[in-house]
Amino acid sequence: MKVLAFPAFKNKKSNPYNYLLYTGMKGADVSEFSFSEALKLNYDVIHIHWPEWYLNSNFLIKAFFYSFTLIFILSYAKLFGKKIIWTVHNLKPHKVKYKVLNRVFWKLYIPLVDGIVSLSNTNEIVATEHFALPKKIKKTVVYHGLYSKIYENESSKYEARNKLGICEDKRVFLFLGQIKKYKNLTELINVFNESDKLKNDVLLIAGKFESESYYQEVLTLKGSNENIIIYNKFIEDSDLQYFFNASDLSILPFKEIFNSGSALLSITFNTPVILPESNNFLEYGELFNKSIIHTYKNKITADFIIEASDLYHLYFKKGGKYELPEKLDWSISQSKLVEFYFEVKQVKKL
Repeated sequence: MKVLAFPAFKNKKSNPYNYLLYTGMKGADVSEFSFSEALKLNYDVIHIHWPEWYLNSNFLIKAFFYSFTLIFILSYAKLFGKKIIWTVHNLKPHKVKYKVLNRVFWKLYIPLVDGIVSLSNTNEIVATEHFALPKKIKKTVVYHGLYSKIYENESSKYEARNKLGICEDKRVFLFLGQIKKYKNLTELINVFNESDKLKNDVLLIAGKFESESYYQEVLTLKGSNENIIIYNKFIEDSDLQYFFNASDLSILPFKEIFNSGSALLSITFNTPVILPESNNFLEYGELFNKSIIHTYKNKITADFIIEASDLYHLYFKKGGKYELPEKLDWSISQSKLVEFYFEVKQVKKL
């Protein structure tokens, strides 16, 4: 079985999910997708992860040209009996720049897909309804594994806090990742600024801001609150351990969520995570069967943050650790995905 994956390994630095999924895979020879490689037809399956990749370009001409080149390439591959598989990571882009282009692209893209991979059973149901997927499309669920094989994790909480200059007796809450407006950071800062219950706690913000203007907006909102600490920079892989191990919990204050590698990154470091309620993360929470995923309804509040923190102190601070669910083992994900490749390959063209 030969597979072209879009992407396969080239995004390892920004998101090692694909690298972990494909490295050491048995039963499939996975190569990096490119237009030129796709034209050679030396493969059985094209596995697309983010079809909207080019639609996010800042330049309309580039978004148009590459998005429809992708449609052409996939159509060409289908003419020669190749199969198209899509892992649905997002229901929609975080920001739609070109509305008409988006509508046309998805109308052309969906009919080309032969197989759908979802990251949970609940997400499969949601994606099927959202995209009005035809019944003929094959479906499977392949859970998102953790990042333990990628990132160093040797520091203690004491060492991590000492490195970051944070007092040992403080409660620390972490917001980490690329800092973009849709992630709703300003609402989280308002919660910490306005609640007396959190006035002695630290909000640690780490990651590169999407723009200087947004960084200045957040600095203004932070004001004189010395317990809000901001690292406006890309956090190197080797330093992630210090931020997570220094923190009691991490917080993703999004308004809504479908999937999140950031949540699973936090769990990788045994740091419980707070995020919006979704059936997807309720499902992941049941897999762990521990108080490591805390979901809130509607909006984040100080009371909810404190409640989650109390659960952390009851279990994790006493040395408790989650047990990795078998379904989240990368070898299990790889085996299931290869099995799905063969299943979809056997489907004859109607």
